[in-house]
Amino acid sequence: MSELESQFQVSMNTIRSDIKYLEKKGIVKKVYGGVEISTNAEMTAFEYRTEKRSRDKNNIAETAAHYIAEGDIIFIDSGTTTSPIIDYIDDKISLAIITNNLVVVTKALQKPNINVISLPGSLARKTLSLCDTTTPQYLERLNLNKAFIATTAINADGILTNASELECQIKKTAIRKSSYNILMADSSKFGTTSLLDVARLSDFQVVITDSKLEKKYRDKIKSSSLVVV
Repeated sequence: MSELESQFQVSMNTIRSDIKYLEKKGIVKKVYGGVEISTNAEMTAFEYRTEKRSRDKNNIAETAAHYIAEGDIIFIDSGTTTSPIIDYIDDKISLAIITNNLVVVTKALQKPNINVISLPGSLARKTLSLCDTTTPQYLERLNLNKAFIATTAINADGILTNASELECQIKKTAIRKSSYNILMADSSKFGTTSLLDVARLSDFQVVITDSKLEKKYRDKIKSSSLVVV
């Protein structure tokens, strides 16, 4: 506990409060004199990320759903920002969804007009998605007209980045195969970076974010002749 207090430069009361919250979420468990990662933390980490900025993510998803039309063949990326889009798709329209996102696959069961094509792969519990080396290869064979892409980070140069090599390859393939790409990213993703480059803002036609996005990033998107929502 004293290591945490020193590392984050906050009071012990703050550390105890944060630990209590993380323990309640199942992400950590208390041990003598400190805490350790819970054995089921991978699953609850996804739930934690879903809850974080959930209002912004749901607003982004609702806006994104307006870009879906009758007869579309769309790709929906893995991630907590793209997952809620399935909740806002009009039940009356027929379309095909290509995805490795297990949340989307499960929720689509309630929408009989949607043809779901689930990409192959091994279960990644952290993102609740399917991915391995065969996933981008399978996606390469399919035709799609719209791709809804999430990202871990967008750096100051407008480059999307991600920590997973497999996730990067899936995103790159979807962006290349699609004729109309829509980026879904809340404002906290801008001005940050991760390990691997995925794409540039210029690879997209539309960027959907939230009202908290700083003006300098909003202006950068507009300067690339993109629609920012």
